[in-house]
Amino acid sequence: MPRDGALTFSDLAGRLDVLRVHCERCDLHGCYSVAELTADYGRDGRLVEWFGNLIRDCALKRQRGLVRACDAIMPDLPRVWLTPSDESGRA
Repeated sequence: MPRDGALTFSDLAGRLDVLRVHCERCDLHGCYSVAELTADYGRDGRLVEWFGNLIRDCALKRQRGLVRACDAIMPDLPRVWLTPSDESGRA
């Protein structure tokens, strides 16, 4: 499967054991084993596709009008790709 720049589960292997998902608006929260996700979706499974399916049924996404939709995030992802020099430069 072509990557097209997308993160895959193999990108998380060895860097993260558990992938957390959190949304303050819709109260979605969970912890997902990277090993199990890799087994279920394959090493080349795209993180963005899995995440899209996870939040697809969010009630906030189905509301009409000018509302802020589901704000689910994966808070551990930025930390995974920071190098030690990036972290030392943070304020």
